[in-house]
Amino acid sequence: MKKDNQKILLFIIIGILLLVSIMAFIMGTKSNKSNNDTTENPKQELPLTPVLNTEIVRLDDTNTIFAIQKTISNFYTEMFNNKANAILLLDKDFVFKYTINENNINNYVNSTNENVNFIATEVYYNPNSNMTYYFIKGYTIDGTNTGDNLKYTNNLYYILKVDMENNYNITPLKDIENLETYIKNYYFSKIYIDNTTKFEIKEVDAVDKLIAYITNFKSLMYINSNEAFNILNDPTKSKYANLKAFMDDRENINEKLSLKFNKIDVKEEGNILIYNIINNNRNSITITEFYPNEYKIDFNFLEITQ
Repeated sequence: MKKDNQKILLFIIIGILLLVSIMAFIMGTKSNKSNNDTTENPKQELPLTPVLNTEIVRLDDTNTIFAIQKTISNFYTEMFNNKANAILLLDKDFVFKYTINENNINNYVNSTNENVNFIATEVYYNPNSNMTYYFIKGYTIDGTNTGDNLKYTNNLYYILKVDMENNYNITPLKDIENLETYIKNYYFSKIYIDNTTKFEIKEVDAVDKLIAYITNFKSLMYINSNEAFNILNDPTKSKYANLKAFMDDRENINEKLSLKFNKIDVKEEGNILIYNIINNNRNSITITEFYPNEYKIDFNFLEITQ
């Protein structure tokens, strides 16, 4: 009887071991199948849905505006030195639409000087977008010397498109009467750019910005005196009886508006920045900035007593 009980107990133990082994095998098979499924059909990360924001605001970031100016100025330099390279910087849809080549590119962009400085007077853009469209209005100053040999071209319009990788292309615009009206009717389409040229934004400090403002003002005195006259703030403008009196004083202004600063103070009034400068000629200059490149200038050429 005792032997029978031992046999029964042995069968029970063997049965339990077999049952555990079978369950372990089944679980192992399921685990392997799950792992194989993961290996053979890994979960795919869906790409981010491209976002093309069409809401337009005016750009007020100095660093970006100066980067835009440099990019378009470099484009003019390429136009002068190597038109084929310049065409590679253009929007390919624009090139295809107008059959742009080295023989007809001057119908849209003309550069007669290697040293061209593009000044952006208005820039609008679509923030928070995978493709940023910069709509730009500005003018160019051709040449390096201050004086009557400079060339001025106003009312120039461009679109600069920059994708998430900072690749960019350029589209020159013609026959634009009003930039804001043009933007309202513009059809946004592109999300990606098939160009690897990079758009670079660098920090612009106050000194470099103010030097640029004064340099442009001094150039405008010779090539567009009326525009320079209108940049004067009322206290300084009222010192001149008329435009001719201002023009007669150009050489004196040019000499005394030194670009070496001894002191710069700045204060904010709302969104307006007011820079008070004393240069190394001991002359006082005040620049009131409303937007980057939109400013008024005052100067007092009496010596400053310290």
